[in-house]
Amino acid sequence: MKYLYLLLFILLINSCINNTEKEKLPSIIYKELCNGDLRSAIIEYQAKIEDENNDFINKGDSVYVGVYVKNINDSIKRFVLWPIIDYTAIKFSPTFFLCSVNGFDVFFVSDDTESCFNYFELSEENLWLFIKRYFPNRYKQYKIDGHFSNKRTCHSSLCHLTFLNDSLIDKTYQKGFYKDRVLVNVNGKGEWY
Repeated sequence: MKYLYLLLFILLINSCINNTEKEKLPSIIYKELCNGDLRSAIIEYQAKIEDENNDFINKGDSVYVGVYVKNINDSIKRFVLWPIIDYTAIKFSPTFFLCSVNGFDVFFVSDDTESCFNYFELSEENLWLFIKRYFPNRYKQYKIDGHFSNKRTCHSSLCHLTFLNDSLIDKTYQKGFYKDRVLVNVNGKGEWY
């Protein structure tokens, strides 16, 4: 009988621990990245933005790669890599999915899901859980000061990757907006995509 009580007690504790863990973080679905060229470009870009934000990282801040995905036509796709250095990217782009590349979480936002922004939102509770997880220094600052200081800004070059039928045909680094068009050589002809 003593062992039965012990077993029930262990199951109860385990149940409480598992429920607490589930409540701490929202469900996150990680997609697998299958394209080697895109994976390599993300790893290269992660190193670039870490180097550019080294002072912030040494103070414990975080920097992540965001990837904007756009279907230009049936055979051409654009992936624009940009730095996520502040929680506002999560707050104002709630329709994203995550992928782990080289041990880092990468945030993907699709042109298709962008049109759905008005239909979905990240709850306040989940927003705070994401801020705590991905931007712990900003979260601690808010808990101490009761507000966020001005958001960080970054003027990194964006990396525009153009794929034709799943093959990388162009990589362009330029400052600007993720929806900017870039000149791409497709089948010997320059096109603005």
